[in-house]
Amino acid sequence: MKLERRLGTKSLLILYILLLSVFTFMFKAGLENYLSPDETVYKFFIDNFRETNNLYSEEDLNVKSIDIFHPRNAYTNGDKVFPTGFIGIIFTYGLFSYFSNLNLVTTIIFLLGVFYVYKLSTLFFKQKTSITVSLLYSISPIILLFSLRIYYNNMPAFVFFLIGAYYYLRDTSYKDFFLTGVFWSLAIFFRNTYIVFIFVSVVLYFLITLRKEHIFEKFLKHIIIGIFVFFSVLQIFLINTLIFGSALENQYSNNDDLEGSSLLGKIGWFFMTSGFDPQRLYSNFTDYIVKFFFPLSLFIVISSIYCFKKRKNLEPKSSTKLIFIFIYLTYKIIFYYTGVYYGMSFADLTLSSSYLRYIPEISLLIIFSFYGLLGHLRSKYLQVTLIFVSVIFLINLGLTANEGILKVYSINKAYGDVKEDFLNIVPPENSIIYTKYWDKVLFPTYQVATSSKDKTISDNMDEIAKSMIVVHKEGKKVYLLANKNFYNIEEINEYLNKEGLILKKKNNMYGGLYELQTLT
Repeated sequence: MKLERRLGTKSLLILYILLLSVFTFMFKAGLENYLSPDETVYKFFIDNFRETNNLYSEEDLNVKSIDIFHPRNAYTNGDKVFPTGFIGIIFTYGLFSYFSNLNLVTTIIFLLGVFYVYKLSTLFFKQKTSITVSLLYSISPIILLFSLRIYYNNMPAFVFFLIGAYYYLRDTSYKDFFLTGVFWSLAIFFRNTYIVFIFVSVVLYFLITLRKEHIFEKFLKHIIIGIFVFFSVLQIFLINTLIFGSALENQYSNNDDLEGSSLLGKIGWFFMTSGFDPQRLYSNFTDYIVKFFFPLSLFIVISSIYCFKKRKNLEPKSSTKLIFIFIYLTYKIIFYYTGVYYGMSFADLTLSSSYLRYIPEISLLIIFSFYGLLGHLRSKYLQVTLIFVSVIFLINLGLTANEGILKVYSINKAYGDVKEDFLNIVPPENSIIYTKYWDKVLFPTYQVATSSKDKTISDNMDEIAKSMIVVHKEGKKVYLLANKNFYNIEEINEYLNKEGLILKKKNNMYGGLYELQTLT
């Protein structure tokens, strides 16, 4: 600990953040290809917004044929193509990209998260313990992976919520509530579901800390937060109305189940949008937390029990805030883990799974649980424990489940090779590729045809054939990538043959690449 005595605790934290910044920039160099359609569509529309000042792009083929000429997670209205889901990241990052590199922006957000985990921890723990908490947070596989992904909105939304939560819990002046309002409104703008989480947080904490003598002051402070949140929600409603024709519509999820529901049913859906299935909660929790983070998950149980026994050692205010955080984290897990988001069994589990990026707080749940052990160990045992825990986190970083972060890195590079293969065989100019899943790799270098609003591209072979005929008449080269047997080539050719056309296999790459040619 000589280095710590020389530099001081805060200086060590600054040094560590600088080193983390260098690592982050270096590692991002290998993440320029995208693993999900979310990243692809956000990058495309962010670039499009910077270049055209519009939240939509234009594609007249969607009018001349069926509306399948766009990346996945997009919505078409005539010749216009809109992003589905959360517009905040497109609008905000589009503005930032005018004068700043988005690598820099996302790195700053990541480092802000590290710093505010430290600041939040100081509300409960000693300074040295708080630095340890921020260290473990920064090397947690979930946090590091999704912080390095530029075009995901989950981590910015979470970091903004985290910063707001720190000022909300600190509660030393009206300035804290002003800052809470600013950052919570940003969290909502990036991911609309934080409306629910913020509402639950405020009601929960308000009830836990309610005192008659402070009730008027509390209402006044919450009005400040409410003003910011109101304007953030208002912006979302305006954008949704302009794009989708309804303030509550964003084409991200299907709300048809709400039609005909009672008021109570609609309120229940608001707080638990995926329903509540205890069996699903159990299987998701065991697969995505217990097994995924084993043996780290053991520390949750051990430390939580120890923490509960030692709760009298905490100051009353700290104890209340810690209880609030654990109740909030429990609700967040129930909110997401009772539903099916293209659910996979543990055998198929990957670090990139939606279950994990929806809840970066899982890392905080694990880390904060160390409080019970770290806060009360003697110095020599504390050092050994920190080394042990750090090693486990680093192992998780590289080897977690079937797809650790190093595997993600290699897959990204492999996706780059896929694009290179296509560039060597298929000219991107004037070419359209019909594909089910490779759009995330090929778009926007290539025009792709993926799916319509109501059905996938492979639902009707006759519609695909008719679409190809239209595109061919437009003078474009047509290719089909028959990955995973989603296409019945013989059935498509039956329709094409009537127009003197045929799909001929060009090679066997990635399930079979076919080219539309004249029938001879």
